[in-house]
Amino acid sequence: LGSSYSQVIPQIEHYLPLYLSNYKKVVCFEYPQFRKLFQIITNKLPLIENINNNLIIYHSFGIFPFGRTISLINFINHSINYLFLKFILGRNHHANTIITFTPELSLLIPFFSHIRIIYHVLDNYASLPWWDNFFSKKQYIFLEKKLLKNTFKMITASKSLITKYRQNNLNISLFQTPGNIE
Repeated sequence: LGSSYSQVIPQIEHYLPLYLSNYKKVVCFEYPQFRKLFQIITNKLPLIENINNNLIIYHSFGIFPFGRTISLINFINHSINYLFLKFILGRNHHANTIITFTPELSLLIPFFSHIRIIYHVLDNYASLPWWDNFFSKKQYIFLEKKLLKNTFKMITASKSLITKYRQNNLNISLFQTPGNIE
């Protein structure tokens, strides 16, 4: 996640957490971006945002820049935020299922050995600009392979993505974009 839930037109990544929060407690852990560190420090973005009684958004932040280019930095940023989130939520908060929108969750697989992972693929990520250099693309391929090995279920936003991931022998469901993007 990465954009505000208070927008007039919600983005696709908002629909599933909002829907699930009608039935369960949902905590969303956003991708840690370096630019968010300054937004949080200057109070332009809250660290924790309660959208409703069941939906909490943790606007994570990058301590170091270039996480999607340098694997070690990506790992450090995710680990720090995960430990910080665990501290904020306390020991009594335990998840049995995690839904991720990006393959970086595989960086935290050692923390989640007992948790079912659902990979919600919203786009052909490898074609997006933030994965568009040699090091980023290599990291993306590595992270996604690792995540797919540990994925319990996959949800995709299009039939073409189902076709792309079908060879991984995963339980795949379609959750299409709610609006007409044409």
